Amino acid sequence: MIWLIIAYFANGLAQFFQKSFQAHGLGAYVPSALIMMYCAGGVIGIPLHLIFRGKISRTELVLGLGVGVCSFAGNYSIIQALKY
Repeated sequence: MIWLIIAYFANGLAQFFQKSFQAHGLGAYVPSALIMMYCAGGVIGIPLHLIFRGKISRTELVLGLGVGVCSFAGNYSIIQALKY
C-alpha cells in the first residue's frame, strides 16, 4: 500500500514539474524530462522489487509497462494543454 501512496505523490509532483517548466519558458524540454523521470523510476523500482520479491513475473512486467505508458500519455497530454 505504501508504494501506491508514493506513486500517487510522485505523479502529483510530475504535474507540478510540468507547470513549472511551462511557466519558466522551458516547455520544449518537458517531454525529454518526463522520459528521464520514468527511466529513473524504473532504475530505482526494479532493483527494489527484485530485492523484496525476488523476481518479476511476466504479468507484473506487462501491467507495469502498460501503466507507465498510460501515465506518460496522460502527462504528455497535460503538457500539450499547457502550451495553449
